[in-house]
Amino acid sequence: MARLSLPVSAIAVGLAVVAPTQLKGMPGPAIPDGAARIRGEVDGAGPSHMFWLAHRDPGSEIIGIVDPLYAAIRLYAVADANPARGSIAARLTAIGACALPVSLRPWRLHQLKDRVLIESMPEPGTGGYRVTTTALETRMYRVRRDLVGPGSAARLRAALSLVDGKHWNPETALPCGALGPRRPIGAGDSVVSRPGARHAARTITLENGSAALAPRGRLTVRGGAGSRLLSAYELEPAGSRRIVQTSEQLPASDGVVHIRRSLVVLARRNGHVVRRIDIVGGEWSGKPAFRDVAVLPTGEILALGRRFGRGRPDFALFSCGTVRADNPKGGGICRISQGSVPEPVSSVSSGPVPTRQGSSLHPFNARSIFAAVRPLSEYRWSVDTRGLAESCRAATGCPVRDQNLNFVPLRGIRLTRGIYEHIGVPYAQTESLAEVDRFMSTSAGDLSAALAHATEGKRGWPGNLADGVRGDLGIDCSALVQVAWGRRQATTRWSTATITNFADDALCTRRLPSPDWLRAGDAIGLRTGVTNHVMLFAEPLRVDGANIAWLVLESSSSCDGVCWSVYDPSSFDGWSLYRAAGRSDVPCPRSFRYPAGTGATPIRRSSR
Repeated sequence: MARLSLPVSAIAVGLAVVAPTQLKGMPGPAIPDGAARIRGEVDGAGPSHMFWLAHRDPGSEIIGIVDPLYAAIRLYAVADANPARGSIAARLTAIGACALPVSLRPWRLHQLKDRVLIESMPEPGTGGYRVTTTALETRMYRVRRDLVGPGSAARLRAALSLVDGKHWNPETALPCGALGPRRPIGAGDSVVSRPGARHAARTITLENGSAALAPRGRLTVRGGAGSRLLSAYELEPAGSRRIVQTSEQLPASDGVVHIRRSLVVLARRNGHVVRRIDIVGGEWSGKPAFRDVAVLPTGEILALGRRFGRGRPDFALFSCGTVRADNPKGGGICRISQGSVPEPVSSVSSGPVPTRQGSSLHPFNARSIFAAVRPLSEYRWSVDTRGLAESCRAATGCPVRDQNLNFVPLRGIRLTRGIYEHIGVPYAQTESLAEVDRFMSTSAGDLSAALAHATEGKRGWPGNLADGVRGDLGIDCSALVQVAWGRRQATTRWSTATITNFADDALCTRRLPSPDWLRAGDAIGLRTGVTNHVMLFAEPLRVDGANIAWLVLESSSSCDGVCWSVYDPSSFDGWSLYRAAGRSDVPCPRSFRYPAGTGATPIRRSSR
């Protein structure tokens, strides 16, 4: 990555220490009236990114909300961008939609003066779990800031009327922009990030290039004492303010990831911290969001989240007030932080590495764990979607003759009119691991024929979401961990509850104390009663020289099956940490004290 010249000024940001934020995946605080509904919930997957795009009229701004489930960007106008002049619901107007490539998996946003870049999810290639950051490749999708104009207004409005229905076709709708070539990660960054020379675990320096929307003045962001600063990204500037979004890992010993996400607001001229806002309710129900906060030039802070009501939750837009220091309460899903000292980490010990039967011939370690699932992550397949009934292309699925629940095709199949090609065994909630083998031995022609007859009740289609019937082919998240941890021949098919309840002796009897214990092949799991998910941890990566991200292997409907993903650790706030027993490379945690008030109790049973 090219190094930019140093600016003449530098700004230091000090972050106070606060208590752990509310866990994701659980119902958040009471939602104030006036939130603006974006769309209903489907499979728990919500919009992933939000950004300011351009000015529309005096007193009105345009924002874009990336919605990968529909391969679309939803466009809105925010009138009178001042919360004092009315709720966000009264001031928000949907003005259009545009299409993204079905194959694009949005990851990071880059705000430049003339465009917004949506960076695709990096791919580790053949490096797998041992990949280095320099080996990751990605692509940039360019969205021009003049996207909304006289020449595009009619087509954008037309797309808005289709995007939520069965007739939405991203291949024929107005594209949001253009996809660039594959490049090494970091090649298109407009900012250089570095760990601090002193207190590297708590300091990140940001230095913008000339093309960045934000000013070039250098920002040195410091985390609170006792915490670890994982990431710091500057958002859109707002008048005389600069805003940095941070993620900090808080001390813990209860086997749960505790992350504090905050916005730090600074005066542009003197660099003084004006205020700090904690993001406490970005409820994504197990589907990690990437950039769910945006700032308007007027200073208004907007945040995406789940809204709970009498019926099913939906996704809504909230106003968190403004960056002005004279607006102390904020609102929506944000709150002003209250300083407190985090709990110190309890002492932890581990027993000797246990011996696994036959370990001398078949060692059980990180290498063998990922070798077991590599055929699933690299399997290439295709299916002809042209025979799929048009009624099945709605995100809510279509009725099937002999069942009560709708059939819901995988996202890529639903949005494609033609041949859909994919790498990674498809996601499906199967009854047996034999369905994985059956998928891999089924021809593309047979898969296509089964898909064309889905509404007739015939089985054998490639993956689905949750239609509750037998015959769907693929693998889900907990079954992926089951295969990885050498329990493919177990008599029972694992669920997320198997892992979170320690219901199989393949697991260590206690959660890992903290993220510092995570090693390649461990699992990160969420079980809330609303949505359950589990992933295989692979590597921590400094994606741009300073900001830390976690490489994981998962099976998820968001990527249509088994895939590699790179997430900011803040996506895992409230998730628990697990390890397979009997590994030859790392031990189980032996004993440790859970902090008072967590309600966590180690499960006692005989060791393996």
